[in-house]
Amino acid sequence: IDMNYGVIRKYRKKEIIYREGEKANAMYEIRWGSVGLYSDYGTENEKHLLTLDEDGCIGAFAILDNSGYKVTAVSLTRGTQLEEISKEDFHDFFSSKPSKLLSITQSFCRLHKSVLNNYVAACKRVAELEKVTAEKGDVENGN
Repeated sequence: IDMNYGVIRKYRKKEIIYREGEKANAMYEIRWGSVGLYSDYGTENEKHLLTLDEDGCIGAFAILDNSGYKVTAVSLTRGTQLEEISKEDFHDFFSSKPSKLLSITQSFCRLHKSVLNNYVAACKRVAELEKVTAEKGDVENGN
């Protein structure tokens, strides 16, 4: 038995589901299609962090920590179908579908790994630039 706890919504390809920084009023279970999670979406610093497919959940952590969405979620397929689960139905949803907690934990781990890898790469790049700048300074100072 597959119970619905919210409204099923359809999204066009590239349609924004929610934006980074918006107040979190719902989480979403992906019923069909794919959703991309981005930081700085629509800017020159845009970074694709993760793609989630059918049965994945998005927005749950913003509900859990009662904060705004930390990323922008965008439909990657035409006709993406999401079940929008309100804050009020959040507990009942997970009570009836405990396996979704594992799914969300796995998604969080993948997202965390992606962000951590990007952070490490950025730190390495900064270290390289500092080294080049220091070497350039030594050359200019006659050392």
